Amino acid sequence: KKRYLLKFFILILLCAAAYFLLHSSVFTVKKVELAENPHMTQEQMKEVTGYKKGINLFEIDARENEKKLENDAYIKEADISRKLPDTIKVTLTLREQNAVIQSDKGYVLIDDEGIVIDVLEQPAQVTLLSGLTVKTAEKGKPVEVKETKKYEQYMDLLVKIEKADMYFK
Repeated sequence: KKRYLLKFFILILLCAAAYFLLHSSVFTVKKVELAENPHMTQEQMKEVTGYKKGINLFEIDARENEKKLENDAYIKEADISRKLPDTIKVTLTLREQNAVIQSDKGYVLIDDEGIVIDVLEQPAQVTLLSGLTVKTAEKGKPVEVKETKKYEQYMDLLVKIEKADMYFK
């Protein structure tokens, strides 16, 4: 009986020590490493994620904040990691601007997967896909056009051009 009581006491002691260690100033964020993003300032990224110096490293919900960052149509993927004992690192994969489609609302900028990155007033310096009628163009979602077969052919051609490393001025 004494050994069970001793083991229980040691377990309680270890749990208490772990709790106090995890909530001590040892794991207070002192450095936030943010990836470069030409479409969002460092301050905007900190505001979206809520990361700032002084918070506890283990109070951070990385997955939730990755989703918040990925709500920006320019960001394809966000990865947030903890570097013990005091650093948060945010890495981003940005969507590559692949083509634009002219619509009645402006120029729909899409990536290689057909995801709408933005709707611009002026065309970006990428391939202009003509002869397509845009049905819907919501940022972060696939563009929808009436001429789906033609659109799919355009997208296949763009992939082949990219693979062949062909570019036009």
